[in-house]
Amino acid sequence: MNFTVVLPINVAFPSLVRIALDEKDKQPVDLAWTRSIPGGWFPTAIAKDDFMKRWRAKEDAGRYMFKKSGGQETTLPFSFRGLSRALDPLVK
Repeated sequence: MNFTVVLPINVAFPSLVRIALDEKDKQPVDLAWTRSIPGGWFPTAIAKDDFMKRWRAKEDAGRYMFKKSGGQETTLPFSFRGLSRALDPLVK
């Protein structure tokens, strides 16, 4: 299973996209740039058991971190709500 984020076209290269549980997360997940289309970029990570276990336990906001083309660090919030329920049928 893979985890993919859709980001706007205004990103810096070279750069990383990271997903963190919160601002204190010591183990953010780095995503690799996999493809682009005129409307956005698609960084992807393989959904490894260690971080999926942490994500499934989380219900509130996480954060995507990336760098805009002008060099500004950018953080976008997202919700983990419902992730565990969505993944449960896949485990069975």
